[in-house]
Amino acid sequence: MNSIEKIDIINIYKPIQKSLNTVDEKLVNLPVNQHPTLAKPLQHISNSSGKRMRAAITLLSAQTEKPLTIESISMAVAIELFHLASLIHDDAIDKSAVRRGEETISNLYGTDMAILIGDLVFANSASTVCDTGNILAIQRFSETTMEVSTGQILETSQKFNTKQNIEGYLERIYKKTASVFETSAETGGIISGATKEKIALLKSYGYNLGMAFQIIDDILDFEGDPNEFGKPVGQDLDQGLLTLPSLLYLEKFPNETNISTLFSEGDSQKYKPKIVESILNSEIIEECYIKAQNYCNTSKEMLEKLPNSEEKTSLSLLLDYVIERRQ
Repeated sequence: MNSIEKIDIINIYKPIQKSLNTVDEKLVNLPVNQHPTLAKPLQHISNSSGKRMRAAITLLSAQTEKPLTIESISMAVAIELFHLASLIHDDAIDKSAVRRGEETISNLYGTDMAILIGDLVFANSASTVCDTGNILAIQRFSETTMEVSTGQILETSQKFNTKQNIEGYLERIYKKTASVFETSAETGGIISGATKEKIALLKSYGYNLGMAFQIIDDILDFEGDPNEFGKPVGQDLDQGLLTLPSLLYLEKFPNETNISTLFSEGDSQKYKPKIVESILNSEIIEECYIKAQNYCNTSKEMLEKLPNSEEKTSLSLLLDYVIERRQ
């Protein structure tokens, strides 16, 4: 795909950076973090948790309507805690040793402890969202917990199944990933008192951004630099997961047996390099980028209907950043 000038996430966050710093402070100073048994693993989670993108979307969305309030920041903290808990559980279920170049909680402390810590962080997110005092935001947040859980169940139930289709994949990535982005933007609008029409636009923005984000994530599993992306190439295949690139591969080459053989024999060293090479040498990756870009284009169309502001510009740049990201 055509590259554009590298986008700096720090500049994107500039309109809400002070509030995002407050989110970080609240995450660090949660009462549960002071417990001697939990302090170290929770600090590790916070340090390796990425760019706070979902929290930033909540804050930017809220600030398109009015200056940020304590309730908006609480919503952003709840969203970020929910995301962190999801990552802990994902890594435990997938038996992932590394995330973003750092050891996972499950690898450091064991699967049982990781599940329990994930549960605790989920509980903290639920408690924090109640601090908003907004029943609509709390309801949407609760619905998202069900959607993400359903997405994880769908993903787990389809592992090592080569009979999946792209429609099922899109449903799964909505529930497991895009729904959180959708809720991040939607609740930002809800908390700030935006109109129903504006909330609907923000919701659509978040949905389409989230779908693009996951497709890019799945592309990077094949073509990403392990040092930048923070995990080995083709890790999804090792875990029996079929994503958009591998599903298109099976669709275009129905007689190809490398994936089914890999799944049945488990010989990653023998079969995975062939699969990755075949996908990278085809037009599949470009098709995936086009699909991700289409989602971003739809998201930008939603933004165009909002009044101009620094926050709107940042939300738009975030779409470009998602397409161009390498980690």
